Amino acid sequence: FFVTMVADNGAWGNMFDIVAKQTITISTFKIHALIGSYSVEVWTKSGTYVDNIDLNGWTQVLSNTTTGAGEGSANLLPLFSSPVAISIGSKQAFYVTLNSKKIRYSNGSTEGALYKSNDHIEFFEGVGLSSNPSSEINMFSPRIFNGYILYYLGPDEEGINVALGGVASQSSTEYDAFASRAIDGNSDGNFRNWDSSSVTHTQSEREAWWKVDLQESFHIHTIKLYNRIDNCQDRLQHFQVQLL
Repeated sequence: FFVTMVADNGAWGNMFDIVAKQTITISTFKIHALIGSYSVEVWTKSGTYVDNIDLNGWTQVLSNTTTGAGEGSANLLPLFSSPVAISIGSKQAFYVTLNSKKIRYSNGSTEGALYKSNDHIEFFEGVGLSSNPSSEINMFSPRIFNGYILYYLGPDEEGINVALGGVASQSSTEYDAFASRAIDGNSDGNFRNWDSSSVTHTQSEREAWWKVDLQESFHIHTIKLYNRIDNCQDRLQHFQVQLL
């Protein structure tokens, strides 16, 4: 989601609100900063930043370094430590700051006014801040964050085993160790535990394969493979993982 890059002002950072028109998850931002290396922080909270500028009740989702790309250019921040999921119709506040007065933003018209929207996001004019948030800081209003909001549709799926609802298959089957055993949620890797094990097994063949159809599209954060833990641990090697 491109906000703007028409900077005519700047300071330490911005606070602003967005409203999700559909359930979305925000993964990071691109920001507008002068050339240089900086520490960068991003904080967020449910609801609005208004009357909440001292960071009580806020959650930090990024503390890292970044390199400003210069006037008129956006630089990509690292991914948030925790993607920010926003349900449909909900408002979420964000605070973006550098450790120097080098972030660029635009003068606005009315604080809290809708500035820009698409089918998924409404972005509202916010404020600029003279330093890190506290009850003593100077707040410049209205100001418009410069850069991009990077997001995807749907809730944050990290930690959800999306393979559980999939359809698995493999090149062959031995000992009734069907392909579906790899995605049943049971990670017991001792194949000899006949009553509790859930290991797949193909026949003696070269270039054996296993695959799963997830039935719908997901954003994949992590792929976990569980090896056998009995006397055949060397069998899971020299393999490839492909996402198609």
